[in-house]
Amino acid sequence: MDDVIKKNKTGSYTVKATTSLDDFNEYFDAELNDEKNDEKLDTIGDLIVQKIGYLPKQDELVKIEHFYFKIVHSDHRQIYLLELVKDSMPAE
Repeated sequence: MDDVIKKNKTGSYTVKATTSLDDFNEYFDAELNDEKNDEKLDTIGDLIVQKIGYLPKQDELVKIEHFYFKIVHSDHRQIYLLELVKDSMPAE
């Protein structure tokens, strides 16, 4: 999974938004999903957009459960790259 999730020296992780939810959950021993929505979400980027209800902008911070996601790279159509920190906010 090194091609989609990489641990940084700071303890944070760089995660491609196209990482499948199954792979994300397996890697982080998590159970992120959208129990309120009948449609199957495929990627961590899809989940972020669905949870907050809009496409977040670059440098925006999103918290889902005990994960903090900083949007590292995005455009007006999609999220590409995330920085992830578990249990605490990432450094500015």
